[in-house]
Amino acid sequence: KDQEGRGGGGGGSNTRDDDALWRDLSTAFSFKGLTLIPDLLSPSLESELLFEIDNAGWAASQSGRLKQEYGPKVNFKEQTIRVTASYATLPAWTLPLLRAVEGSSHPSLDGFLAVEFGALDYGPLRGAAIAPHIDDSWLWGPRIVTFSLLSPVTMGFIRGDLEVRVRLPPRSALVMAGPARYQWLHAIRRQDVTSRRISLTFRELSAEFRPGGGRAEEGL
Repeated sequence: KDQEGRGGGGGGSNTRDDDALWRDLSTAFSFKGLTLIPDLLSPSLESELLFEIDNAGWAASQSGRLKQEYGPKVNFKEQTIRVTASYATLPAWTLPLLRAVEGSSHPSLDGFLAVEFGALDYGPLRGAAIAPHIDDSWLWGPRIVTFSLLSPVTMGFIRGDLEVRVRLPPRSALVMAGPARYQWLHAIRRQDVTSRRISLTFRELSAEFRPGGGRAEEGL
């Protein structure tokens, strides 16, 4: 969900910028599991999505962001989930995004089944940012897929005193899996948000909620 500050982070002098497109960053500092797929969305689809997103309405979030959330209501502290009528399905306008995931030839997206969707609006005038964190792993599964709209931004991946800075271009998809998902904090600094950017993030279920898992009967 719209998570912040799950664990500490650090910045250091060991910083690397990487604008490579359609590249698995598995060799950078043994940084495995991060895949950037450029231009997975067309400019026309981007415009259509922006229209639908802004019409859906935004709610205030943390650190200067605005948010929209679709999926189960989750209490991460108590580790409980609840599906209400308003959270039972993802909005129809996300279908082109899901089709883009399904139609991608990239192996990092094979078999991805989204059960939760969140949109975040980053605006520089609000001082928008997101603190270093690792997304919850109790409910959410091994891959997180995030699309970027409108403007590029640099996302930092932090482990100890090392930070890898990855440029996310508009209409691209970023797939976090493996060590990039579970061992590296990720964050966006206020000074790196220079114009409006929208992130669209899908999450899948963890093994605990899939067939054969201890809570499979609660699978969504």
